[in-house]
Amino acid sequence: MTANQIRIEMSEKGWCSEDRLTWMGWGVDGKYGYSFSFSRWDWHGRRLGCSASYGASTSDLSKMDECVTKAAEKALRAWEMSSECPPDTLVDGTLWIDPYKLKMLNDLWSKKKP
Repeated sequence: MTANQIRIEMSEKGWCSEDRLTWMGWGVDGKYGYSFSFSRWDWHGRRLGCSASYGASTSDLSKMDECVTKAAEKALRAWEMSSECPPDTLVDGTLWIDPYKLKMLNDLWSKKKP
């Protein structure tokens, strides 16, 4: 599946996509890097106060399509991991559910609207 096909399929599932090719933050001497992410403003039908975003990046521009694939896999893993709270991504790439964020969202979503 091509990167654009993945982006379209993820869009049909409610995810927005964004990519960036830039020299900023990647060093000097003309070095470039590529970053890609999927994000959404709702989580299993509930509105978030900010977007949940899952991404990947590389300094090897021949691996740009792999970034799209990795970001999609991470976003879908997060979606399946918890319907109550978007998992955070740790430095090593592990998805983790922050118990404080989970409590805050459950408290927020349990309030009755006037």
